[in-house]
Amino acid sequence: YGPPDARRPAAVQAVRDAEGPVLVVTSDPALWAATKDARGKLGPVLVHDPGHLCDTPARLHWSPSEHCEDPAVAAERAIALLAPVRPHSRLDAATADTAETLLRCWLHAAAVDGRPFRQVHRWAQGAGAHEPVRILRSHPKAASGHAGLLESALTAHPESRRTAQELTARALASLSSVHIREACTPNRTDSLALASFLAEGGTLYVVGEPIEDPRTHPGAMPLLTALAASVVEHGRRMAARSSDGRLDPPLTLVLDDVAAVAPLPQLPELLATGHQQGLPTLALMRSPEQARSRWPESLLTPRP
Repeated sequence: YGPPDARRPAAVQAVRDAEGPVLVVTSDPALWAATKDARGKLGPVLVHDPGHLCDTPARLHWSPSEHCEDPAVAAERAIALLAPVRPHSRLDAATADTAETLLRCWLHAAAVDGRPFRQVHRWAQGAGAHEPVRILRSHPKAASGHAGLLESALTAHPESRRTAQELTARALASLSSVHIREACTPNRTDSLALASFLAEGGTLYVVGEPIEDPRTHPGAMPLLTALAASVVEHGRRMAARSSDGRLDPPLTLVLDDVAAVAPLPQLPELLATGHQQGLPTLALMRSPEQARSRWPESLLTPRP
């Protein structure tokens, strides 16, 4: 725990010491500047930086609906996108669950129909509400049951539906910015680079503005959280398929200012068991209070 100047040396050291691929989450462009050249000698260096905080022309574009043809991926992605805005009170749990259903069905509909991610943003704003239902009902690649799921969420109690739609709209609000929309519109090269960076011992930097109160103004945090969570899940799946259940070489996770940039839903599990799966995790935050405010249900007890 500590301010940026206190966290930076530990983060720089961890990135430099990593023997395999690295996922770096940070609000500090100086961490990218201090490590990119050394990492570039070991493998490809990718930077997802929708806020243009790093001085580089080469930014990775990534669509949060990528691979959501798989309903399990769509469900994981919806959880990650909503994590920064999700209310913690039990009273609001049903609303958050409805928001999750809406989002995972929209992501799945967009993916099977080949729509860009900005279409999900339009649906979240209330435009063409029945179009995704039609896609899920008639498209041969749509998972069975999703049309009914979406329809029942859209015809739920008006008040709970309205609040759930507000939650999804808030998670995707940053897409009204042209920079963010561009960052979410990948070309074929982007998709291939992201798919291969683990195997090639590369480094992915996920860089974003620090946000203290995401439940009201999340900025790009939901999108950054979804990308980081997607890389973690990909690493876990690779580990599960390997003969000894772990990644070798490991995927090192250097999560600097993670609570204010990309509060991964999986962080408590990563700190507890990541090492055994070949996902060693260094999480650096400002204070124990900040950690508790993002992961209130878990017993996060990282070293001070």
